[in-house]
Amino acid sequence: MSGLPSHRARLFTLLSASSLTVMAGATIAPGLGLMQEHYGGDPTLVKLVLTLPGLFTAAAAPLAGWLSDRHGRRGVLLAGLILYALAGTQGLWAGSLTELLVGRAVLGMAVGFIMTCATTLVLEYWEGEEQRRALGWQNAFMSFGGVVFQLLGGFLAEALGWRGPFWVYAAPLPLALVAWFLLPEPVRHVQRGGPPDPATRRRLRGFLMLLSALAFVHMVVFYYLPVQTPFLLKEIGVRSPSAVAAAISGATLFAGLASLQYARLRRRLGIGAGFALAFALVGLGYGVVFLQAGYWAIIAGLSVASLGFGLARPNFTAWLHAHVPGPARASAVAVMSSSIFLGQFCTPFLSAPLIRAFGLPGAFLASGLLLSALGVWLWRRESRSATT
Repeated sequence: MSGLPSHRARLFTLLSASSLTVMAGATIAPGLGLMQEHYGGDPTLVKLVLTLPGLFTAAAAPLAGWLSDRHGRRGVLLAGLILYALAGTQGLWAGSLTELLVGRAVLGMAVGFIMTCATTLVLEYWEGEEQRRALGWQNAFMSFGGVVFQLLGGFLAEALGWRGPFWVYAAPLPLALVAWFLLPEPVRHVQRGGPPDPATRRRLRGFLMLLSALAFVHMVVFYYLPVQTPFLLKEIGVRSPSAVAAAISGATLFAGLASLQYARLRRRLGIGAGFALAFALVGLGYGVVFLQAGYWAIIAGLSVASLGFGLARPNFTAWLHAHVPGPARASAVAVMSSSIFLGQFCTPFLSAPLIRAFGLPGAFLASGLLLSALGVWLWRRESRSATT
C-alpha cells in the first residue's frame, strides 16, 4: 500500500482471495429453488448445499494454521485456491445430491485454507497504518463481494439453470497463477530467547479463548441479517423475494463502507474503544429493528447495525495482531476463523431459544444489547491493560 504497483497488485490478489470465502455461499443461493426442483426430496438437504461448507471451514482452519506456521503461508494458500476451484466446479457435473454435498464439504475445507492464509499474509506484508487500511479493504471486499456474487449467481441461474452459477467457481484457477508470481513467502518471524515461558503460553491461550468466544458471538449476532431478516419482514407483511434481497444487500453495503473507514477510526480510537463503538452501533440498529416501524425503518436499523459489524471485523484481526507473536500468528488466525464460521453455522440453533422467549424482534434487541455490553466490557478491559 506504499504506492508501488507491485504492492497494489499484491493487495488486490489477497482481497480477491478473501472474497472467495463469501462467494462460496452467495453465488449459488439464488439457484437453490431450481436445485430443489431438480433433485426433489427433502428441502433440508438442498439447504445443506449452502450451509455445509461453513462447518467444514471451521474444522479445516486449525489444520491450515498448523501447516502454515510450519511450512509457509504461500503454499497452503495456493493449495486452497486450486482445491476451491476443483471442489466448486464439481457442481457442474455432480449426478446425485450426495455427490454435490461431498464436493461442498471439500469446498468448505478450501475456504478454511484460503481465509487463514490470506488474513495472515495481510498481517505480515504490511504494518501500522498500511496494515489497518489493508484490513479495512479486506473486509470491504468481502461485504461488497456478497452483493456482487448474489447478483451474478441469480443471473447465471436464470440464464443457464441451477448449474450455471457453478461456473464462477473456476475463478480461483487464474487467481492461483497470479498469486504464484505476486505473493512471496513473508520473512519468517524467529522467536528469540527460546520458546515462551509457561506464563506467556497461558496468557496466549487465555487470549485466544477470549478472542474465539467473542468472534463466535459476534458472528452469531451478525448472521441474524441473512438468516432472520426474511422472517422478520414476513411478520410485517413483506413477502417479495426482491424486497427481502434489497433489504439484506443494502445493509451489507453499509458494512463494506464502514470497513473502508477502519484505518481512520483506528487513528482516533484504540482497539477497546473501537469495539465499544462498533457494538454500540449494533445495539442501536437492532433496537430500531425491534420497533418494527415499517419496511424502511427496518432497513435503516439493519444498516446502522451493519456499520458496527463492518468496523468490528477488522478490529478483531488487529486485536489478534497486537497480542499474538509472528510464529503463532497463522494458527491464531485459524482459530479465529474457525470460531467465525462455527458461529455462522450455529446461528439458527442458538437464536431459536431467544425467539421462543421474546419473539423475533425481541431476539434482535436482546442480541444487540448483549453485544453492546460486551463492547463496553472490552473497552474497560483494554484500557486497564494499557495502563499496566
